[in-house]
Amino acid sequence: MKRNWRTPEQIQFQKKRKEKVLFLAIPIFSIILGVLIAIISNQGI
Repeated sequence: MKRNWRTPEQIQFQKKRKEKVLFLAIPIFSIILGVLIAIISNQGI
């Protein structure tokens, strides 16, 4: 038996939370990536 068995409501909630996290993480990640690229290109590497 699985110890971490969850109700369908909990599974649905976790899916929605994961989608929200991804939705927020993608723009933040792209901003960080853009800043890093800018720093690297300014150093002339």
